[in-house]
Amino acid sequence: MKTGILLFALLICTLSSLKTFSQKPAYFGFGMGFEYGGLGIKAEALLTNHISLFGGCGYNFNGIGYNVGGTVKLGYEKTEVPYFTAMYGYNAVIKVSGYGIEEAKTYYGPTVGFGIDLFGKALKNKLSMALLVPFRSSSFHDDYDALKEMGVKFSNGYMPIGFSMGYNIRLNRK
Repeated sequence: MKTGILLFALLICTLSSLKTFSQKPAYFGFGMGFEYGGLGIKAEALLTNHISLFGGCGYNFNGIGYNVGGTVKLGYEKTEVPYFTAMYGYNAVIKVSGYGIEEAKTYYGPTVGFGIDLFGKALKNKLSMALLVPFRSSSFHDDYDALKEMGVKFSNGYMPIGFSMGYNIRLNRK
């Protein structure tokens, strides 16, 4: 977790310097999903018209979750911009209370997906939505199976996909 916080702080410092020295957009947003560390915040900066880096940090129902990654945008300065994304960070949480067990653990790994940024007519702030596919670790699968064998009943199992949605405010204006 300390590594995640350090990576996030490094990303924020990098994004701040990019904002100062670049005319490319930089964003700060809040939302939910892996990109936001659960329920949290995300900082993003475009390096080129089509490539950005981001970092997110938030509460994942077990503690602090984080993700760092990048996107490839399939457009620029349009009201709807689809994108592909890849990131590394938290992508699963198991939290069990009862059954004589108190288990809570966060799992980390890569996640990929695609999404869309929806801009207003001024092309400044945006609503971002994404469909994500986490590659969960063998440790997650082993722990999940072991808990099921111990009699823990998971009402819905786990979802093989994730969603994210957030509102992002442009930090530097045209």
